[in-house]
Amino acid sequence: MKTAYHLRLFDLLEQAQGWPPSDRRRLAEAACAGGPVSAQELLAALDRVEQLSGFLESPAWSTETAPDPESATRSWIGREIGPYRILAMLGSGGMGQVFLAEQQEPRRQVALKLIRSESISDSAAERFRAEQRALARLNHPHVAQFIEAGVSQEGRPFFAMELVEGQPIDAYLEDEIPAFEERLALFLQVCAAVHHAHQKQIVHRDLKPSNVLVRPVDGRAVVKVIDFGIAEALDRPIAGAGVDDSGGVYGTPEFLSPESFDGDVDTRADIYALGALLYQLVCGISPFRRGQGTPADLVERIRRGEKEAASVAAARVNLPWAARIRGDLEAIIVRAMHPQRDRRYGSVVDLVADVRLFLGSRPVSVLEP
Repeated sequence: MKTAYHLRLFDLLEQAQGWPPSDRRRLAEAACAGGPVSAQELLAALDRVEQLSGFLESPAWSTETAPDPESATRSWIGREIGPYRILAMLGSGGMGQVFLAEQQEPRRQVALKLIRSESISDSAAERFRAEQRALARLNHPHVAQFIEAGVSQEGRPFFAMELVEGQPIDAYLEDEIPAFEERLALFLQVCAAVHHAHQKQIVHRDLKPSNVLVRPVDGRAVVKVIDFGIAEALDRPIAGAGVDDSGGVYGTPEFLSPESFDGDVDTRADIYALGALLYQLVCGISPFRRGQGTPADLVERIRRGEKEAASVAAARVNLPWAARIRGDLEAIIVRAMHPQRDRRYGSVVDLVADVRLFLGSRPVSVLEP
């Protein structure tokens, strides 16, 4: 099964990024013993990792040399990209690098995303432009704001967006331990952002905890949804939007809807991801986790919807509100995450309506006869 092959490659690439270049072949041969990915394929994937941006969220270097990240960062400090001066590197992925930058007029700090020069294949450039187009359409308090796009003097496309200084929502939950109702309030903020995107004909396609940041504003926790890097415009779809150049799947498997593995998505893929996010918010763990069988097993469990009931998961980790999940809220999660998309909520509005009914101690629609 091709999907299982690429999920195994995903896992191996995550491990391999920490290997010293001098030991990679030996470690690759040991890790790949028994297949389905060969050591040669893994090493080749490390060399072309920019083409596998759907698999990775941090860079891997070639087998020849491993540049010093600090030196690479220092080389950017002080450089000017359009009207922005680079201050620091914030992060790096398979397709682009994100920098802290300062704009002179008006004076403000921004997040500047710059496509990797070695990544400018037709498909990579189109995905980068797609993220620009998606962000440019969106204007919502719970979405990181797009500022402008341009091209550097070296010919590298870039765009600037609002700098969001916050924690991923799962890290925020661990640090702040918010109450049950506060968690649902955060979820409703995420829903508001996703609903806005859907109204603008944009499907995020990669909703997960690391793409939902939380920051305190005037004593209140405020959500910002980020990273529309694999978003799809429903009125201008990208060819092969669900699959990368090597046939792999974009996105994070644990939060992908079953149909996403086939590259066939619409707004209901985001409904599914919202259901998975709601599960994590109230249970403290994701509904599907790696390490429980092979990558192929993970895909098949997602396709069949075989996950631990939310109330059981919450009880297992000793959350005090486990009993409150059982019944109505559990039914909401089950419907949002139904493996058959025709049986999910038809819109974010419908999902939000049931969550609000639950919060108001009223019967939810999913349980109506």
